Amino acid sequence: MDEFQEIERLGGQRLLQRLRANLQPQRRTAYLFLGSRMTFLCSLFADRGQAFYRFAVLEDLPAVPEDAWRSYIGGRLAEQGIGATSRALDLLLERTGGHPYCTMAVAYNAYLQTRMHGDATLDADTALFAVDRALEQLDSAYEALWRDLRRAAHADRVLAALALGGRPYTLGIPGSQVSRALRQLQEGSVLVRGEGRGQYHLVDPLFGEWLRRKLA
Repeated sequence: MDEFQEIERLGGQRLLQRLRANLQPQRRTAYLFLGSRMTFLCSLFADRGQAFYRFAVLEDLPAVPEDAWRSYIGGRLAEQGIGATSRALDLLLERTGGHPYCTMAVAYNAYLQTRMHGDATLDADTALFAVDRALEQLDSAYEALWRDLRRAAHADRVLAALALGGRPYTLGIPGSQVSRALRQLQEGSVLVRGEGRGQYHLVDPLFGEWLRRKLA
C-alpha cells in the first residue's frame, strides 16, 4: 500500500480501525506499507493509541546508490539506442539528489527531449533542459506545498533560509519558534536532519531548486 499516510486524509481513525479489523484475521498474506511521511508512519505503528499499533515492523529504505542510478538510467537509454555522457548523468543526479521521483521525472524528460531531436546521445545541455521541464511540470504541486507551508508560523522563513544556504537561527526569530518550525517541517517530510549538528536537507531537492528560483 503506497503513500499509506494518505489514509489519514481519506478516512482518519475510523478508516484505520475498519481496515485493521479486516486485515487482522487474514493469514498467509504479507502487507507492505510505504509512505513518504516517516513521522506519521512511525506514530501509526508505534503509538499504543493507534489502530495499527504493532501491526508492522518499521524499516528505513536506504537511498539508491549513485552508481545504481547511473547503471539503471544508462541501461534504459541504451535499450532505446541512446547513449549518455558522464557529465549529463552527473548533472541529472546532482540536481535531483537521487530522489526517486525527481530522478525519474528528469530522466524521462531527458529521454523525450533526446528522442524528439533525434539525438544519439544525452548531453549536459539536454539534462539541464530536462530539469527545467520537470520543474515546470511540478510547479503547481510545489506552489500548493509552499502555500501550505506559509500557513505555519515561520516555517516558510526557516525553509527559505535553509534552501538559500543560510542559518535559520540567525533570522531574528525566537529560538523556540525556529525549533518548532524545524520540527513541523520534519514531521511534514519537507526536511530531514543531516549528520552534522544543526544540519538539515530538503527531502525533495527539486523543490529546493524551485524555491531558490522563486525567491531569487
